[in-house]
Amino acid sequence: MASFIVDKLGNENYRGVLDIAYATPPMKEIIDEKQFCGYELYGRVIDMSKSNPIYKSSRQDRRLARERLKAKQ
Repeated sequence: MASFIVDKLGNENYRGVLDIAYATPPMKEIIDEKQFCGYELYGRVIDMSKSNPIYKSSRQDRRLARERLKAKQ
């Protein structure tokens, strides 16, 4: 997961990171709601179920990754 984030955001500046975050479905929904209401929605809970599923590695995948890292050292 961390390598995916570094690969995706590693070369982005602050504005680039914000653009990516604000382009997600949950944030687009909040932005649309804010524009409709005409006021800020500070503290609104973000519905993360509208995002794509988050990759979760298995225990075996994590064990193999640790072994690869250890072998490099």
